[in-house]
Amino acid sequence: MDDGARVGGLGLQFHIWNEEELRSLMHQEYKSPSAILSALDQLAEFHLPIHVSEITLTSPGGTDEGEALQAQAARSLYRLWFSHPAVESISWWNVADGGAAPGEDSRSGLLTSDLQPKASYHALQDLLRKEWRTHAGGVTDAAGMFRLRGFHGSYRVTAKRGSEEASTNHSIISGATNTFSIRL
Repeated sequence: MDDGARVGGLGLQFHIWNEEELRSLMHQEYKSPSAILSALDQLAEFHLPIHVSEITLTSPGGTDEGEALQAQAARSLYRLWFSHPAVESISWWNVADGGAAPGEDSRSGLLTSDLQPKASYHALQDLLRKEWRTHAGGVTDAAGMFRLRGFHGSYRVTAKRGSEEASTNHSIISGATNTFSIRL
């Protein structure tokens, strides 16, 4: 970068391959939330988007308890990464159990080896489809304005007045002034 090389972002990997590390993580003895956020803050000083590009979390023993621990860790870490303004993307590494590289834990997928969703799959699905969705409704003010604070992404907006109704699609984009109008 000092020599003028163009860099479009920073990629991070986060691998927990064994039960001991996973349990230490969940007890905040290993890579505490404050330590992870501090590292992200330091990287954010480069003013580049951060991509958590490889995540591996074991589900110890392939048991229900192990899968629940994996799901708890996934939920906590995704919330942490998602909360940081410099993090632009988060990607799980091994989608299905058994897809790991030689020497890696083979129970680190979101799906079982026969492609059945695990607890971690459902935990992330809940974050994406429920917790990180914006649902809003209300009445406009005296100036005809309705304001909301929403997650970045695409929205379908419908306005009604008496029997009149109009809808539009709109996107909330990071760093932009996000305003739009609907006329009835």
